[in-house]
Amino acid sequence: MSSDTPIEWADDSTSAWWGCTHVSPGCAHCYAETMAARFKRGSWGAHGERALRVDACLADLARFARRGIREGRPRRVFLGSMCDVFDQHPDLVEPRKRLWDGLHALREGAHVLVLTKRAAEMATWAREHGWPAACWAGVSVEDQRRADERIPHLLTVPAAVRFVSAEPLLSGLDLAQWLRPHRCGCSSMWLDGCGIHSPQCREGQRDIAQVIVGGESGPGARPMNPTWARSLRDQCESAGTAYFFKQWGEWAPLEWSCGIDAERGRVSTGDGYPDGYKWVAYHRFEDGREMARIGKREAGRLLDGRTWDEMPEVTRD
Repeated sequence: MSSDTPIEWADDSTSAWWGCTHVSPGCAHCYAETMAARFKRGSWGAHGERALRVDACLADLARFARRGIREGRPRRVFLGSMCDVFDQHPDLVEPRKRLWDGLHALREGAHVLVLTKRAAEMATWAREHGWPAACWAGVSVEDQRRADERIPHLLTVPAAVRFVSAEPLLSGLDLAQWLRPHRCGCSSMWLDGCGIHSPQCREGQRDIAQVIVGGESGPGARPMNPTWARSLRDQCESAGTAYFFKQWGEWAPLEWSCGIDAERGRVSTGDGYPDGYKWVAYHRFEDGREMARIGKREAGRLLDGRTWDEMPEVTRD
């Protein structure tokens, strides 16, 4: 798969504007905020400036779609790498409508992945403006509280594919109730009742088609317990849901290591890493799991000796 973005689960990425506002603990060390400050484009906060690029974003999407048509495979495009599409900034009402009109016009060549922490706002927007056929819908959840708050709203969005991004993963998550195939019924939480009466609800379609898991990177990154990542993998395997392990982040587990040389600040490792990576911090979780901060590149993205790059099946056009 040819990819033009460093984001492992996408082929391409683009944004309709730069800038956002923190809404939960997962935002604390936002990479986009750091990049925006570096390039002096947009700013963060409810009253911060949003650097608009809607027309350029739509041109990006059209270009990606043309490439997907040439390649005979839709490009997976992350929409919003430098923003949240459903940011409620007052300057974004008209730009979001223009963006949405362009998304409705996109018919082939790309699957546009819309990921948000503002799940309630996404659900309201979908009811009022429809959901583009090319768009998948996803929510970012960093802990159980945010999963419980956001995923029910996600399930009301009539997207062909719904997904969850658990990055940065800051606690254990139980997502099992949302990973099973959907069962139709008039008590359905879907917008238009049961699938007998609406094509937006299909018997057997998965509530959540993919779970993406990743640890945090960048300054101030918090460690991810390997137990949390494994639990989500096992939940997905049990339900038949696609599991994508994106990265460990700055912190690597020491369960493969042969020991720590605290005096020289090095990890002597066995399987998984070359010997001698320098570590700058150590963390021990309550369950005894040990982590060393050795950097994102060195920590890599292997879980139990392999990569997990499972992708969801698209069950309808």
